[in-house]
Amino acid sequence: MGLVGVAPRNIAKAKIPVASTSFVLGLEMDFLAQQYALQGAYSAAFPTGWSFTRATAGNAQNADGSWVAFTSGQPRITTRGLCIEEARTNLFLNSSAPVTQAVTLATGTYQVTVWGSTGSVTTSAGTATATGYGAISASTFGTSQAIVVTVGGTITVTVAGSPLYVQVELGTMPSTHILTAGASATRNMDAVLVTGISSVLSQPYVLYADADLPLGDGLARTFLTSSAGSDASRLYVGRSAGNVAILGVTGGVGDNNVSVSGFSGAQASMRTAGRIRSTGLCMSANGTLSSDAPQTPPTGHDRVNLGTNAAGTSNMKGYLRRIGVRPISLTDAELIGITA
Repeated sequence: MGLVGVAPRNIAKAKIPVASTSFVLGLEMDFLAQQYALQGAYSAAFPTGWSFTRATAGNAQNADGSWVAFTSGQPRITTRGLCIEEARTNLFLNSSAPVTQAVTLATGTYQVTVWGSTGSVTTSAGTATATGYGAISASTFGTSQAIVVTVGGTITVTVAGSPLYVQVELGTMPSTHILTAGASATRNMDAVLVTGISSVLSQPYVLYADADLPLGDGLARTFLTSSAGSDASRLYVGRSAGNVAILGVTGGVGDNNVSVSGFSGAQASMRTAGRIRSTGLCMSANGTLSSDAPQTPPTGHDRVNLGTNAAGTSNMKGYLRRIGVRPISLTDAELIGITA
């Protein structure tokens, strides 16, 4: 099945033609090409209904590992795509000129990360009771270790050589560098939304997301969610815990998620497409098709959240290269093609 004004090969590979004036049926956002379309021609301008908030500055990496600084409220778009992360706080002081220091931690799981081309850090016990201590060497995209604290107190982070950045943050996986000086610093959550697109989300339609997942860990991630503003009625593509690609559903009749397994925790790239019909769901991930799941999906959706669920509590913690919502029913072969 083709879309008006776009060659079938471009549809199958989800690629935007160079300097295209083609008409796009639905929503297409290519963050690598920085070209966007909603029921019309591609443009460098974000589509009507787009909103982005992050009430702090932030940093993100290009594909070559170089860093880019972004001001408060500025989308973090690099050559890796659009960076979307939950709020995090770096507890390591003077993170861009790191020296050995004691860091005070409450109970919980923390990530210690070191970036650069040289140097290392070694964590060891202070007054806290914790596991996971040891040495890690700096790397371009960051080397991390998890410290699990069962009794709050201090740990010692010993710096050797000249790493570029060091970070200590509460969380089950590491995030991008948060610059600190003489006090800890917080980077707020990236909240990305396109509203007013009920016509695009009229069944049948396809949700598509191409994600770059740094520091692979096998944890659950949400790439793209359609809803009416609440997770009580939603459809989403992403990855569930256990390295399974998922097209998830809540609020329909006979809700039954569909999935594609066989991925690894270190899976750095995932392309997912979910087909939503009034009679059921099907998906493809990295060129592998799921079985059909007969059911009646929820209707009345009018928006998509990028990189999270409607409530903003299930974050992708990575980069979106491109997303799409197409108000058509792709064939199985086309679903496979768009994710291969």
